[in-house]
Amino acid sequence: GVGLFRSEFLFLGRDNLPSEDEQFEAYRMVAELTGGAPVTVRTMDLGADKSPRWLNHQLAENPALGLTGIRLCLAEPLMFRAQLRALLRASAFGKIRILFPMINSLGELKQSLTQLEYAKAELRAEGIAFAEAVEVGAMIEIPSAALVVGSFIKHVDFLSIGTNDLIQYTLAIDRNDDSVSHLYDPIHPAVLKLISYTIKTASKAGV
Repeated sequence: GVGLFRSEFLFLGRDNLPSEDEQFEAYRMVAELTGGAPVTVRTMDLGADKSPRWLNHQLAENPALGLTGIRLCLAEPLMFRAQLRALLRASAFGKIRILFPMINSLGELKQSLTQLEYAKAELRAEGIAFAEAVEVGAMIEIPSAALVVGSFIKHVDFLSIGTNDLIQYTLAIDRNDDSVSHLYDPIHPAVLKLISYTIKTASKAGV
């Protein structure tokens, strides 16, 4: 299957938002081509170093700590809902799994799931088919998420560990900054402890 479909690339390098139908066709094609194998689609992880031309939000002084990932999705609910509708529609053609990026707290996860339920309700009212039991996951890529992962467990079907950002945020090191990139250490004990805790907590719950 596809372990990480980076949906933000559908939004970059263009002057306007992709429509719901345009997104649906992209997700449907991948779902059909994988022949029933799972396709894990990360909802748009925009902001920080991936800011499309059409995005109206002012770039923060420290974009990695600003309006990025799920924060941007929740700040633009209509844009987010259109993507969720497209993903749900594509789930009728294959095994689509939805992955929320940069989740920081249980509150953000619940808000994201609420938007997903709104999208499902709209499609039901319109008589549009989708997989009711579509699997939903959260990315663990912020130290706070790793430390409170136990509160996420009963709300998700799976977790995905985003090691690049987890390392960056844990060590306060920008891996793209040449002056400090040599300090970017994937096997730093703090990073390994966060990964280990995440896996042990999830495994106990069968997630």
